[in-house]
Amino acid sequence: PTVTEEDIMRWRKDPTIYDSLKEDSEGEIREGDAKTFTMIAQKAQRLAKDGFEGKDFLAAFKADVDNLGLIFSIGLLGNDESEQSILTISRLTSLSRMFNHFFSDYLVRLIGKDYPDLYLIFAGGDDLFLIGPWTDVLVFAETLTKKFKQYVCENPDIHLSAGIALAKHRYPVRSLVDVVEAQLERSKSYKNEKKNAFTFLDVTAEWDIYPRLLEKGTWLDELVRAEGDKTVPVSFLNRLLRYTRMYRDFKNRNESRLRSGLYLSLMRYDIARNLKDHPERKAFEEMAGDEFW
Repeated sequence: PTVTEEDIMRWRKDPTIYDSLKEDSEGEIREGDAKTFTMIAQKAQRLAKDGFEGKDFLAAFKADVDNLGLIFSIGLLGNDESEQSILTISRLTSLSRMFNHFFSDYLVRLIGKDYPDLYLIFAGGDDLFLIGPWTDVLVFAETLTKKFKQYVCENPDIHLSAGIALAKHRYPVRSLVDVVEAQLERSKSYKNEKKNAFTFLDVTAEWDIYPRLLEKGTWLDELVRAEGDKTVPVSFLNRLLRYTRMYRDFKNRNESRLRSGLYLSLMRYDIARNLKDHPERKAFEEMAGDEFW
């Protein structure tokens, strides 16, 4: 990623941010300069009335195709043993080239066009690894799975898994690699190696529900920033996180946390008491249902 004129104008709107970025880059910021990780992370913040708001975190994203060895070994075989002759060098080569084309060509051009703040470290073969503003990375993850699904003609047996890890902009990249690889391994072990999953914020789930989770997160973010009777205090979101942790303890039968079984009743009471006249109260009550967990 490189600095644009738009970036410089945006940073100048908050002198404190601009001065800190100048110090980080050890000199005047010029258009066309390579962005530092500090600059990349700052893109996750949004401009508000009193300066920038939000967390300037980086996110590392690593993904690869699931069961690639199986796909190459038996994926081109027919349904009958007599059709094994279709497993030829030319077909294997074509399959390998098509996977590589998606990651090293199509995806690289897509990132350059639509996600210019993502720092693509490598992409090719059947995998990729990148670092970027955590907000952009979460949106890109949805785009990646959608485009890959289209690319393989929605073949249910060809999918990918990914790990997403958050970090501050000065966190060592070498250490961040270890963290995101551990997240990817959790995704690969999902439901007895069913895979086709992502891991983020200590949660592993299938890709099918990712768009819904992203939509819920955006909805909550808008409520926190809303004004008047539509606003929801951050303290309430913190309590939602606590109820989620209680649910996990209860689900895992943690005997030292028997009180965790009260997560649902506490959440419903919290909503009834603190969001009594809120226009989104019904939506929060639906979140307290079984589908939410």
